[in-house]
Amino acid sequence: MTDNLEQPSALAEPVTEVNWTFRIVVAVLIVATLAVGVMLGVTVVPRWWAQRIGDRVDGRMTEGVLYGTMLGFVFTLLPLVVLRQVFRPMKRWLRISVLVVALLLAAPNLLTLAIVVGNGSGAHAGDRILDVDAPGFRLGTTIGAISGALLALTWLIASWNAKRSRKKVDRLRAENKAAQQHCGMPPKATPRSRRNLTSYQVRLEQL
Repeated sequence: MTDNLEQPSALAEPVTEVNWTFRIVVAVLIVATLAVGVMLGVTVVPRWWAQRIGDRVDGRMTEGVLYGTMLGFVFTLLPLVVLRQVFRPMKRWLRISVLVVALLLAAPNLLTLAIVVGNGSGAHAGDRILDVDAPGFRLGTTIGAISGALLALTWLIASWNAKRSRKKVDRLRAENKAAQQHCGMPPKATPRSRRNLTSYQVRLEQL
């Protein structure tokens, strides 16, 4: 009887062998893909982006400044707003997805930055194309990016102040209710707490 009970536990699970050949092949493919991506990013992508901008601006200074300002502003403000969501409680895969979306939204400005600060042949070619076909675009992009960053910073500060004010209002209400219950009186705001609540409510409405 005892031997029959001990037999199932004595069965060992089969040991699976690691297929190192498959892993090495996958690693080599990943490295090769990354190398090709880097080469394309250095030589092809900056030139392609500069050509697209040059076709749109068509050598007009005013068009270049306005178009650059619009792209710089929009694609700086939106990535920062999306990036703010990363600090909210969420699952890891969702946080990674938010980071990817923010990176994609910032791609136009990152491509322009790669042309400006890059040392590769593609960056130099893109720089020459922007000089001839899109004058003023880089200046407009800089102005728009700074404006978008300042607006995003203002929004973050306003949101933080509003959240802080709501917490203070909730705390004052809780303290007032607890004090009235402790004294055996019906909940009624004291003049001081009422003034504090009113001031915070006015600030919330203004925000």
